[in-house]
This record gives sequence, structure tokens and C-alpha cells, in this order.
Amino acid sequence: MTGPFNPDGASEVISLSFMLAQYPGTAQGQGRIQGSGWTGEAPAGSLHAGRATAVGVAVLVDPGDPPGMQTFTWCEVKDVDAPA
Repeated sequence: MTGPFNPDGASEVISLSFMLAQYPGTAQGQGRIQGSGWTGEAPAGSLHAGRATAVGVAVLVDPGDPPGMQTFTWCEVKDVDAPA
């Protein structure tokens, strides 16, 4: 999966997790920042080609004074491709 990621400020992403849900199965993965967006992979498990609900959460830390943390969550419909 890939997507845009444009948080405000100079925060550092310390965790980016996502899940694809497609009845009756799910797939979970970890993402990483790449350029001005993010990318990640998850094992297909029981998913099949077609539409799936994707949800994710990113945790950011701001080392400023005072330090702080932010979380971003999202949910969208994505297309799952058939295996090559």
C-alpha cells in the first residue's frame, strides 16, 4: 500500500501500522515514510482481488520544548490486486 503523508511541523514518525479488511479475512502490515508519502506491505493471507477497507494509524513524536506526540488515523477503500 502507499499513500500521501503530510503532517505539520518537524515531527518524526515512530510507528505506522495499517490493516486491510475484506470479509472474511484481514491482513496487517507496517509502513515507512518514503518521500512525501508512505509505503508498506502486508502478507495477503486470505485476501482476494477486489475492494477492501484499509485503516491505519501513525504515531509521531515532536522533540520540541515541551516535547509532544501526535497520532493520525485514516480509513479508505482500496483495491486489492490479484497475485502476479
